[in-house]
Amino acid sequence: MRRGGMPLRPIDFWERVARFHRRVNEMFDSMLGALEPANVLDLPLAAAPPVAVYRQPEAFVVVIALPGAIPEDVDLALEDERELVVRGRVEPPVAGEVLLDEHRFGRFERRVRLPEPVPVEPTPEAELRDGLLVVRLRRKEATS
Repeated sequence: MRRGGMPLRPIDFWERVARFHRRVNEMFDSMLGALEPANVLDLPLAAAPPVAVYRQPEAFVVVIALPGAIPEDVDLALEDERELVVRGRVEPPVAGEVLLDEHRFGRFERRVRLPEPVPVEPTPEAELRDGLLVVRLRRKEATS
């Protein structure tokens, strides 16, 4: 006991580190949870739809999963003859209080860098069917 009647207690360093770690995790969880879901440049992180790219002798075929999308809400652009840009919005098919939602609704943008330049003309062919956007981009070699 020290003078003044207060007992000395040993400091548990690792307990304090663990408590600090818990507080930092709680802080980040509450901040990220408030973003609903976490946004980067006002686009949800989960909004980048999955893509597959195929090389064929005559074309590149890009397949993008867009379940629930309608053609009027999807825009395509070709930048620098080498990058396909797909932007749009997918609306939820049902209104009401969300209790559980693992689907990707809202705005999206996906950029696909092609392995070689493609001609702007003829216009790429695109079809949205069964939740898949299939874009066919003719290869320059095939047009020569």
